[in-house]
Amino acid sequence: MDKSKSSTASSATSAEYSTKVVSTVSKQVTTSTTVAASSEDFRARPRRMVQNFLLVWLDANIDERKEDFQKSLTELQKIFVTIEPFTDVGPCVDYLTSIDDQKIYLITSASFGQTIVPLIHDIAQLDTIFV
Repeated sequence: MDKSKSSTASSATSAEYSTKVVSTVSKQVTTSTTVAASSEDFRARPRRMVQNFLLVWLDANIDERKEDFQKSLTELQKIFVTIEPFTDVGPCVDYLTSIDDQKIYLITSASFGQTIVPLIHDIAQLDTIFV
């Protein structure tokens, strides 16, 4: 029985790695597909997919002057029209509770996640939380 438990744990770990590899491969396939599609069609798709969604990004380490933040922001702007960064839970919760006509994706650090989730889990507009 110990052997099967060990095998199960290995399978879970392998599946986790497989997912990462598949994601990388999927990105490559998507890239080659977009080359064949017209650039106008490609640009229009992401905006239609998330037109009624906004991204809220909560992290104490956000520094809008840093290159890493700017690169991440540039990539996220390819998907989301509206991105609101916050470095403090209070203003972030106030903002989240003020939204009534859009679905919200939230990216948060693990430390803020423990604090903010109990405060916002009942917000109907909150679609997904990424920790």
